[in-house]
Amino acid sequence: MVTPTFNPAQCLWGYYPTVGKPTIKVGSTGGAVGYLQGVLKCRSSQPLNPSSSGPWTFGSSTRSALISFQTFWGLTADGICGPQTWPVIDWAAKGFPT
Repeated sequence: MVTPTFNPAQCLWGYYPTVGKPTIKVGSTGGAVGYLQGVLKCRSSQPLNPSSSGPWTFGSSTRSALISFQTFWGLTADGICGPQTWPVIDWAAKGFPT
């Protein structure tokens, strides 16, 4: 198996492949949402409060934190975590400052 080389510059422009991650938005639930929330809690300037619907639920607080993160990184700030946002989320999760 070949491990892809991590290149932050490519990641920032959406060329770094992100495989197996769903597009998530308000109303989504599950492990991908929990992972996103964990990264946003550490790497977003917007406070992240637990959803009133429960943990691992994409609510308005997650959407606000994601929009702040997307705006900071020059991404389309739509509050949806999809193919353009996941690579930057993964990059930030590896410990690069936001």
